[in-house]
Amino acid sequence: EWTRGAVKAVPPQWLPGPRELRAWTLASGTPEADRYLLGLDPHAPDTHSPLASAMMRIGIAPTLIGTRGSRPALRISGRRRLSRL
Repeated sequence: EWTRGAVKAVPPQWLPGPRELRAWTLASGTPEADRYLLGLDPHAPDTHSPLASAMMRIGIAPTLIGTRGSRPALRISGRRRLSRL
């Protein structure tokens, strides 16, 4: 489900639950002052927008940052959004 041939892909109806959010936070999360960054794979840019959309569908509206650099991420801010991570 997470690949199309040799390319990473986000399943169309995937929604991150508490376990997925916790794993993502532990694997590539970085606290930043009053925000949190969830790292994205710089070698799979086609997954960035679908992952941001999946977060929006569960009520966490991230900001996609660093898409042209080597450390793309979803920036999460706001007390209520951060409490869900």
